[in-house]
Amino acid sequence: TRKESSAASDVYKRQVNTITTSRGEVWLKSGVISTDTTAYPNATTFAGGAVAYSGTSVDTGVALPAGLAYDGTHVYVSNYSNSQMRQFNTSLVYQNVTWNGISQNNGVAWDSGTSKWYMANTSYGDFYRYASNGTRDTSWAHTSEPTNPQQKGLISLGGHLYCLREQATVRRYSISNGSPYLTTVATYDISSTTGTAVRTIAVDGDYFWVFTSTGTGYKFNASGVYQNVTLSLNANGATNTAWGGVAFAGANIFVTESDNDKIYKFSKLDAVGLQNAVNTDGGTIYTLSLIHISEPTRPLYI
Repeated sequence: TRKESSAASDVYKRQVNTITTSRGEVWLKSGVISTDTTAYPNATTFAGGAVAYSGTSVDTGVALPAGLAYDGTHVYVSNYSNSQMRQFNTSLVYQNVTWNGISQNNGVAWDSGTSKWYMANTSYGDFYRYASNGTRDTSWAHTSEPTNPQQKGLISLGGHLYCLREQATVRRYSISNGSPYLTTVATYDISSTTGTAVRTIAVDGDYFWVFTSTGTGYKFNASGVYQNVTLSLNANGATNTAWGGVAFAGANIFVTESDNDKIYKFSKLDAVGLQNAVNTDGGTIYTLSLIHISEPTRPLYI
């Protein structure tokens, strides 16, 4: 929570409640002050993992939008029923680009290391690979995965593919150009955290998130360890119980919704919450939560 103070004395009085890093960033200790966005319209809040619905949604143009991925420039929506992939820019304007993948596609992932698309078939346990323009790589296919539990989503993280399966397990694969095309590196059972009613998986930097169809997301590191951070997509008029694919794209999060066949755009709040021990500049800050309130080139907000 924050409001701008121009009085140096106020800044001095409140310095005991802040931590400043060597980079000049100012962090406010959690619980020091209490305010709200009504009294302070410039305030932002962060509670574990907060997002705000931007008010932007568009019809995807497909009957059953499922998989969703971001290649660093565009957002791609896959059609579960007829294998079609459609390209949108980050303003959710359709780019008149369409190509065909595989049917019953719940998972699509862009891997920047190989500059390839990977798709996971829900019912048959198959994986296929495509060039950046959507051309099928007919020399590559992985078809030996079990069909039960079904595959629910797919991401690329750190050069590996992560596939979310029913009953809340995540299977991690290394990628090869020759047989075996995918090799299981690890399997993470996350059901004790998420429950078994999982819907999709998404990548955000060095972490992955697993979402339920009702819009609750859980954050994990690359080794499948829960980070004690959640977020909810059901905010500011975007409440829904049929959320589908999720893609993180910089400061935004894109989500498909199957009842109305739409794609929604969310914005991450610009305050940052950090839980437990936080490493910064070689030292460790032990606190329940911190809120990022100032950059080096900006005024101090408290």
